[in-house]
Amino acid sequence: MLSYVFFVLRTIEALKFAFEWKKKLSERGGRKWKTEYRELIFKNHHEKELENFEIYMPNQKEKMTRSLKSKFVRRHEKVITARYQLLELYKTVRAPRYNTT
Repeated sequence: MLSYVFFVLRTIEALKFAFEWKKKLSERGGRKWKTEYRELIFKNHHEKELENFEIYMPNQKEKMTRSLKSKFVRRHEKVITARYQLLELYKTVRAPRYNTT
């Protein structure tokens, strides 16, 4: 039962995140914010690997970092796409809102 609750909470969180992520596009500076966010997440997620790259020559380090980042961006895009699809599904099946005024 507890895993179901966590699943529901993660789904709600994903929906909220997808809504906010999509909303950022229409805001001034939204694209920059998204890029900075993705960069921060990349650095946090790959902190150990990036530290290990320090032993290499600068050009080698840069090449390895670009390769790692490229893989991360592709995975991140898939996650964002899945969240958008979840958001669209939610919009399709959610209960209609009635105007009571």
